[in-house]
Amino acid sequence: MIVMRKRSTEILQRLIADEKMTFTLSSLAAEYNVTERTLRNDIKEINEFLRVQAVERLTFDVEGHIERPHNFNALELEQAIYNMGAYDYKFSGDERQIYIITTLLMNDGITTMQTLAENLSISRATILNDFEGLRARLKKYDLELFSDAGKGITVRCAPGEKVKILVDVFRRVTLNTAQDGFFQNFILRKMHIRYQFGKIFSKLQEYTKVNNLIFVDTVFYDIVLYIFVLFNMEKTYRAHAELEDISVYVDSMEQMLIYTACVMNVRLSGEMLNDYRGYLKEHRLSLYVKNVDDINLYKAIIRFLKRIDERLSLNLADDNVLINSLLIHIKSMKDWHSARIEIPKEHDMLFNYELLCQLVEDNANILESFLHYRLKDEMKKSIVIHICVALIRNRSYVDQLSVVIVCPGSMATGKYLEVQIKNYFDFHIIGVYSASEAANVLNGLDERVDFILSTVDLRIDGYQVLKINPFLQMRDLNLIQRYSLRRRKGVVSAHERRRLEFLQQAAQALEDKIITTEIFQSLRRMMDEYELRRLETFRSALAQLLRADWIIFSDVELEWRRAIELAASRLLNDGCITEEYVSQCINNVEEYGDYIIVGPEVALAHANKKYGVKRDGLSLLIAREGVAFDGDFGRVRLLFCFASTGEKDYLDLLQTIMKIGRLEGKVDELCRLHDVETVYDELVRV
Repeated sequence: MIVMRKRSTEILQRLIADEKMTFTLSSLAAEYNVTERTLRNDIKEINEFLRVQAVERLTFDVEGHIERPHNFNALELEQAIYNMGAYDYKFSGDERQIYIITTLLMNDGITTMQTLAENLSISRATILNDFEGLRARLKKYDLELFSDAGKGITVRCAPGEKVKILVDVFRRVTLNTAQDGFFQNFILRKMHIRYQFGKIFSKLQEYTKVNNLIFVDTVFYDIVLYIFVLFNMEKTYRAHAELEDISVYVDSMEQMLIYTACVMNVRLSGEMLNDYRGYLKEHRLSLYVKNVDDINLYKAIIRFLKRIDERLSLNLADDNVLINSLLIHIKSMKDWHSARIEIPKEHDMLFNYELLCQLVEDNANILESFLHYRLKDEMKKSIVIHICVALIRNRSYVDQLSVVIVCPGSMATGKYLEVQIKNYFDFHIIGVYSASEAANVLNGLDERVDFILSTVDLRIDGYQVLKINPFLQMRDLNLIQRYSLRRRKGVVSAHERRRLEFLQQAAQALEDKIITTEIFQSLRRMMDEYELRRLETFRSALAQLLRADWIIFSDVELEWRRAIELAASRLLNDGCITEEYVSQCINNVEEYGDYIIVGPEVALAHANKKYGVKRDGLSLLIAREGVAFDGDFGRVRLLFCFASTGEKDYLDLLQTIMKIGRLEGKVDELCRLHDVETVYDELVRV
């Protein structure tokens, strides 16, 4: 019977993950600080495991590179590793101690030495030796082992202390799958986990999105991990005390716990909530969380991009896909650590990359002043790559690429990945499929598939597969961008082909006056019909919120504070907002500057819903002589005031208001009007 050890299991998992097979015997020996002879024994152990799985042996080329056999199915082998039992694997001393301490902490009763030995397929003598190291490990937590002669062993402490220790243990067990995939799965199987880490992660993401919370990435994971352990210790809490009433007042961080417990049907007690509060306070996690209003962050991003546009003239502030992707990225506060940024080759670039990097660095303070958080160099680099991706995406002469997304089996993972891909790339996503059905689905497709994005090892003849992380990392964006460039090079879009064909035919037709008249009349009818259908089926957010009687004219030059008060007065008088909301709109400008100017001569005053929003509404001040702000974005003649209860996503409203400023002559036209009904009619057509 073959028994895999920790090192040989790690090496096999790395060989599974590395499609290019860059490992050599000497490089692995140096990395693990063992002799090549020892490594050959590990390879021999791996080959025995492969033989049991009916897979041919690993071999070496003349330069010592390890070569995969032709029937090396990475997906099946990875599953075979995860399915190993204790009798298939030789646990290291550290792994045995982790297993023992986890078992003792999650088991509220007594555990026998014999049970532990049988579960690990080792002798009782080995377990006894492990307990010497275990006592030292527990000492740092001020815990002791208690033994009952003839019965077994237990650890006595309050549930909250158990949770904190298990968080330290599970921090490695739940998050490190790169080399500990088998051990992770083994621990989770043995512990009979009821509430899955991924499900808790998903529910907390939902909460943070709805409540506009921004987390430093590592803090979010730490909170998810704590709640994961807390929920799975629910029975231990109930065994120690009666359920208590949860206090009436809770802040947004505490509400996260209550919300997640509610949607996952966890019986949350007052003691569990108090322990969670204590953990947040002890680790000062609340300091790294910020409540951000999407509209205001959106405006800060636009201002940041406008600064870059002033030098590079790339029209970045007009790219809604780019703005939305930056908003999502900044809100997630992703920390991609030291990931290296890959950029297109020099002949592929339409801009000065070095200057772009410098402009992002120089203007990062616009975002930092809004977030009250200093952006790390890695975050600035990721902003650069977002802009690079947007510029490549916006090349008008390239066709839209078609991709398929493949995940192991959980469609939730695949759908989440689909949302991320759409935020960064303008791909036609054909569908999201499980690994088991992908080959059959692709064989039945009539449309072109440019490449496959897969979260698992996948090989399908005739298709390029890019393996990526389900939570997109910088290296994944680099990989997708690099392959997209190569795939798109020299391809003319279908839209461009149709346009050129139409222009050629139109040029020929224009020589005949009768045909020219008929074409003109036909196009006129078609455009009129289209406009009628558009007006019947679509009412913009501006049309939904703005009322004609909420439009005000001013014929004198205004100071910006007075202008905001005037713009907000209609909403205030009609009970949409309170005085506090008007004050906060002014405070926002005093704190962040004239970021509320979202287009030439157009501004949008806004504040968070918590400052007194009763109903959604939009009002407008038309200041013919202009409003003077303190910054350098110029004077404003259209000042909107917007209030939202937060129940709807009104980012499209901001895009419409921005468009008004970009339409040549539109501000002048509105300022010349004197009737609010006419102004309203003009605005709702934008």
